[in-house]
Amino acid sequence: MLKSNGVVRLPLEDYSPIFATANRWMLETGICKESTYADTVRTHLEKQLDLLAVRSIQDLAQITGQFCADAELAIARNSGILRSLSRTYRLGIVSNNYGNTHGWCVGFGIEDLLDPILDSTIVGARKPNPAIFENLLSRWNTNGSSVIFVGDNYDLDIIGAKEAGFTTVWISAECTGQTARAADYIVPSVCELPALLRP
Repeated sequence: MLKSNGVVRLPLEDYSPIFATANRWMLETGICKESTYADTVRTHLEKQLDLLAVRSIQDLAQITGQFCADAELAIARNSGILRSLSRTYRLGIVSNNYGNTHGWCVGFGIEDLLDPILDSTIVGARKPNPAIFENLLSRWNTNGSSVIFVGDNYDLDIIGAKEAGFTTVWISAECTGQTARAADYIVPSVCELPALLRP
């Protein structure tokens, strides 16, 4: 976030550990368990600035707002698709997060479409750990072969879900048209799901 907005001028290999340390701090402190999406983004940014020894920046609120606006735009674009799919399929979410995924879903107005809403901090296991996928199967009282798992992170979502026996759909605009060992299907966006899943 800071790097893409020009606040931090570091090579990616130098910036990535800063981001990872801030992420780990948020998980260990549990500081965001009741936070909204915007609060979570702002707290993460503030920790990155602290680690970089940057006292403050005037446009932090603007950067936070822009990042959240991008997420809200994606939700607005995809929520109608999710609502349509929910008429035919049971939908759930499996998220590596800070304990507040349910609150995020409430804030985005999609919580009624998702059951269960699984958060790694609450479950006690993070993707690609099989335990979090097994938790989903237990909640649905089913097996992996009857579940289609859609995700945008190949290592965490797709490999983890495939190892749990799920059919996998990888959202990747860059890799559409290619093949990947653990991905049964590769599509560029959520918008492609209704056609892909059509009987």
